[in-house]
Amino acid sequence: NRVGFARQAYNDQVLEFNDAAAQFPTLIVARLFGFFLKALVKILTMGHTIGAENYHPS
Repeated sequence: NRVGFARQAYNDQVLEFNDAAAQFPTLIVARLFGFFLKALVKILTMGHTIGAENYHPS
């Protein structure tokens, strides 16, 4: 359950970063310094999103 909360907190920060990096003038500064939009964290297996508590990598 803590992994889910941590993932949600990370995703919230990523959304905030992406929103800021996509707005003028931040967009120009972000591109100049090599910052690009970040991806959200998802756990996928066989096309289905699963919770971290059910994820067992092989």
